[in-house]
Amino acid sequence: MLHHFSVVGRYRLLATVGHGGMSDVYVAAALGPAGFQKLLVVKELRPPLAQDPDFLSMFLDEARLAARLNHPNIVQTYEVFSDAGRYFIAMEYLSGQPLHRVLAYYAERDPAPLPEYLRILVETCAGLDYAHELKDYDGAPLSVVHRDVSPHNVFLTYEGQVKVVDFGVAKARDSSAESRVGLLKGKLGYMAPEQARGERIDRRADVFAVGVMLWELIAGRRMWRSVGELEVLKRLVAGEIPELGSVRSDVPEALERICKKALCARADGRYATAGALQHELELYLESLEERVDPRRLAQLVALPFIGERERMQATIDGELRRLADGTADASQLEPPSLAYTPQPGASSGLNELGREQPTAVQPATLRRSRWTRGVVVLGTSAVLAAAALIGKGDRPRSGAAKGPEVLAPLGAAPPSRCGAARPLIELSGDVEASATLSACNEYLLKFTTFVKPGVTLTIERGTTLRGDKETRGTLVVQPGGRLVAEGTRDEPVVFTSNAPPAERRPGDWGGLIVLGNAPTNLRDQSERSVRGRVEGIATGGDYGGSDELDDSGTLRYVRIEYSGIEIGPGNEINGLTLAGVGRKTRIDHVDVRFTADDCFEFFGGTVDVKYLICQHGGDDGFDWDLGYTGRMQFLVLQDEPELDNDSNGFEGDNDPNGSANPPLSAPVIYNATLCGKNRDLQKQHYGLLLRRGTRAKVANAIFTGFGAGLDLRDQATRVDVRSAIFFGNHRYQFAYPESPAAPLGPFQDDDGALDEAAWLAQPERNNRAFDPGIQCFDPEHPNFKPGRALSAGAEAPPDDGFFDASARYIGAFRDRTDDWDRGAWVVWSSH
Repeated sequence: MLHHFSVVGRYRLLATVGHGGMSDVYVAAALGPAGFQKLLVVKELRPPLAQDPDFLSMFLDEARLAARLNHPNIVQTYEVFSDAGRYFIAMEYLSGQPLHRVLAYYAERDPAPLPEYLRILVETCAGLDYAHELKDYDGAPLSVVHRDVSPHNVFLTYEGQVKVVDFGVAKARDSSAESRVGLLKGKLGYMAPEQARGERIDRRADVFAVGVMLWELIAGRRMWRSVGELEVLKRLVAGEIPELGSVRSDVPEALERICKKALCARADGRYATAGALQHELELYLESLEERVDPRRLAQLVALPFIGERERMQATIDGELRRLADGTADASQLEPPSLAYTPQPGASSGLNELGREQPTAVQPATLRRSRWTRGVVVLGTSAVLAAAALIGKGDRPRSGAAKGPEVLAPLGAAPPSRCGAARPLIELSGDVEASATLSACNEYLLKFTTFVKPGVTLTIERGTTLRGDKETRGTLVVQPGGRLVAEGTRDEPVVFTSNAPPAERRPGDWGGLIVLGNAPTNLRDQSERSVRGRVEGIATGGDYGGSDELDDSGTLRYVRIEYSGIEIGPGNEINGLTLAGVGRKTRIDHVDVRFTADDCFEFFGGTVDVKYLICQHGGDDGFDWDLGYTGRMQFLVLQDEPELDNDSNGFEGDNDPNGSANPPLSAPVIYNATLCGKNRDLQKQHYGLLLRRGTRAKVANAIFTGFGAGLDLRDQATRVDVRSAIFFGNHRYQFAYPESPAAPLGPFQDDDGALDEAAWLAQPERNNRAFDPGIQCFDPEHPNFKPGRALSAGAEAPPDDGFFDASARYIGAFRDRTDDWDRGAWVVWSSH
């Protein structure tokens, strides 16, 4: 990322507009003689992607096309350049608002000013018609199609200019990046039927999109309101377009006729050009005898956003002054941000005409293109829904083109309900509306994908998602968002690496992070509760609140493998991270294997978990802190023997900073079988390492293969361990003997001279040291199950609606007949 006041080419960066999966966007100043300054926008292709020929090709395609577009109704591109191996586009700076935010404002307050809106569409058509008619240098048509015309990509400046922006998904005849038939690019709500069917499209697809905007401006509501995304796709494929007269009976006949023709399901029935639609709209405006000039359009946008405009202008003016007076400091890591942040009590803009995109506004309106050749990307979940439906084998009705071209089969065979192979779909960016991932597709997770608040991402049983190794793909469910991944024992949901099977390693991709609104014990200096920020996520990783019953979704029969990345010392992404996750979230039958850090980490929260397996983790098996108070039952660990590192089966803290802030970490755990590295180490390797004031109850557990069974740290730590078996631990079965005079080191006494070995051996605790007849270290064929139930001395779990109270035996399995680990959701191997 570029630094504040960095110089690229002949431009100096002033402020951040935003960051996307493919590029970073800045407001910059072009400097010249005698103090000359000109504001513009600089868009940079992220440096790692510049090494990828496909990404670089797409970026340069956009740049080449944008540089040829020179029209008052299209954002102007000044220059395409490279600097020290980095690639940039310099573009016109626009001060104003995207149309979808203007629509959102008026939809909540006043009747739609139709003449002004029609003028906006006239100007939009003018810009599109120019792009459609663009010719190559030899006079050959370039056949440009925008493919993503919507209120989000029409910009209204505070001076009343209308600009079509973001030709990032546009297609021209001379584009070097190949586009495949059957791949959906654009927003489903504004998509033409032939585009939804995956057919080749031309300029008439953009005409249809303008027709949808016209329909919505007249009706004052979304055209596909209250219609599910899959149903929208089916209706588009079938050519079933809603009639304007069905929602408004007072539409003038001439205007209804224009709208109906623009929305003809058959491309040959529509206006042949955007210019023809523009002409019809102009004639209708003339019949109203109203003159709508730029001044009226400026009034439409200026007053509602005057506060926001002043704040942005003040930020830019301040940066220009610092540049002019010599106080600019290029050592600052990032320029100030101009991204719109709603003020407390402010409208979010999520209403009838502004529901599909986030409210973050970019003054330069350069939304990063988030798609790549041969894939569909999350810009809106509508594209996801379309891909999911087509992947299931749905086909257009007679006369329509066939479904998408199959890209490449990956991994295991698809479920029997799917075809012979699955298309590859790329996930990147934000999931902004509820969507479903189909098992009939393969998904490639690139960069960090966020499931936004209020959104549910559903993953069908049998679905495979592959984390991208190059970009360390990570899936983050934000507080208020939900992930519903419900597999079965034979058709699990699998998160894995996109590397070839023989080359997969821990740390290939990020991992799965679920964030919620449940309590943590984080406090500020005034002892007020504050939200946490999960490790490894720079922005969008906040969590925590006051809702103990918060619901972040369901994870059932899920396998997560080859994940976990280290951002820095003590700053990692785990296999499954649960931060501030509430008790209504359902998590059971989850297998985390070959992760580079902890298998399962709990940052506060109240979530209950059952049937968890940790295989060959890079650090601890089950780690909690920050006030975690959930319940756990039926847990299995098989540790990684090759790593010579500090690692523990359970590692529990109340607060890493040593505070006694409530709620105190106090999980209740029954029925666990934890198998350590099974070799003698000089490092700390405990079945349970409990410290920094945590509370916990652990019962009916087996600990074997560790350096020692237990170590308690700090006098404030209070735990109850009973009905457990400690055997095969390499230095001491229960615990190291106390050494108050030992030099500073990992085994020094720090718990007020508590003798853990004697404490564990108290008769009333029923902890014993004997071999229960299990062999759990074989990576290919482990045996965690005793020949018969170890019921002697076991404690009955609470009959509280969560615990299986019948599991009155020691260990995670009753006996050899207990088969909760059977099925495809668990894979035992040495790699």
